[in-house]
Amino acid sequence: MKTAKRRLFLAALRDQIVTVAYGREKTLLGPRHVTADSQGRMIISDPDAHAVHVLGGDNSFRIAAGPDRRLHQPDGVAVDAQDNIYIADADRGVVVVYDRNGIFLQDIGKLGDETLFHSPTSIAIDRKNGRLYLLDMPREVLFMLDLQGKVLKRVGRGRGRTIGRLASPASPLDLHNPTEIVVGKDRLAVLDSTGSRILVLDLECNLLQQFNIRNLTGRETADEIGLGMDSDDNVYVSNLGEFAIRIYDPAGHLTGSFGKAGPGAGEFNAPSGLWIDLTNKMYVADTNNSRVQMFQLTPSPPKLSAVNQ
Repeated sequence: MKTAKRRLFLAALRDQIVTVAYGREKTLLGPRHVTADSQGRMIISDPDAHAVHVLGGDNSFRIAAGPDRRLHQPDGVAVDAQDNIYIADADRGVVVVYDRNGIFLQDIGKLGDETLFHSPTSIAIDRKNGRLYLLDMPREVLFMLDLQGKVLKRVGRGRGRTIGRLASPASPLDLHNPTEIVVGKDRLAVLDSTGSRILVLDLECNLLQQFNIRNLTGRETADEIGLGMDSDDNVYVSNLGEFAIRIYDPAGHLTGSFGKAGPGAGEFNAPSGLWIDLTNKMYVADTNNSRVQMFQLTPSPPKLSAVNQ
């Protein structure tokens, strides 16, 4: 028992001391999700490196993940108005929250020995209203929570484990294999139906519209498709099959695309995640090129200029 207690103490201490120095090693291995905070730092989920990277010049550090750490399997990432970092842990079934310096704050979804979520994948935060939106993909449920973890609404008919069904009133909505969620100016977008449908909801999770999109991937890669929404409510979808980013207007019409296969600026190799900030700067997790590319979007109709990062 003494050995176990000592190990837990050391593990807790290690979780509060983040890795500051990257040295000469390759920083990114396979970035999958990306967001940015008010300081301009990129927060990048990198499961291949067993880490979440916080990159911002001299203020960079890594939150390490692994079976013997507090964070097991990093997936979706989000940041609140205080620059606290939220990481969906698909293995532990919780959202792990750290402050802006990488110090652990809380686990959202932990209920004693149980967890509220089965396998949370994609998360998004409405920074203005302080709400966290979470997709529990295996159970096909969308949760709306406050930033302390209180469930405000549960959307979807759900399946599998029942613990979440007792947590809040449910709003019926046929979600089918939902994989990505983003917060726009005043609405949400959800990618579901194995990457072939976009649901547009208001911030209370009421359905506004839906439209189908062309999907060139199978179920095994449906969770590797990026989704973003700009300030004009245009929707952006990264596509593994085409190595490109597609652009849909708010009515669901395909208005264009950009990118091609390759390692150059504006070229992609498995762009599995993207995020757009309030200034219409788009970050694309270019997974197999082991990098993040940044694009500045201009007002509709969208035009693009690329900056290779």
